[in-house]
Amino acid sequence: MKTIVLLVNKGTMPMMSFSLKGFEKVADIRYVKDVAQLMQVFSMQQECCMAIIETKVNEVLITDSLPEIRKKFENVKLLLIDSGDISQEQIIELIRTHMCHSVVLKPFTAQKISDNIYTLCGFPKPGKSWYEHTKKIN
Repeated sequence: MKTIVLLVNKGTMPMMSFSLKGFEKVADIRYVKDVAQLMQVFSMQQECCMAIIETKVNEVLITDSLPEIRKKFENVKLLLIDSGDISQEQIIELIRTHMCHSVVLKPFTAQKISDNIYTLCGFPKPGKSWYEHTKKIN
């Protein structure tokens, strides 16, 4: 079973839980609190397909650790969530230098996160996602 690791702020967790609801049967989803735990999970997992990382967690700019993460775990796909903590030029540079594979800007939708997971992990995309079966709330 593939593993998806999340390093996000507490305020982002509810939306991430909602976004990941359809992946609970096909992936082991793990939440970590810092880069050290992220690296530890990567080291222990055989099939860690991706990490979803917020650019700044608990006032620490995580993008500073990306070169070290990429060097040690080059096969892991990285999806960054930016809440305005880095400039557009920095985002472009991170993508250009392959420090991350995709970037999602806040605010985001569950569909944006799940589409990235399907693409980066290589999971087959169902005809209709689970959240498309829910009713629209006015």
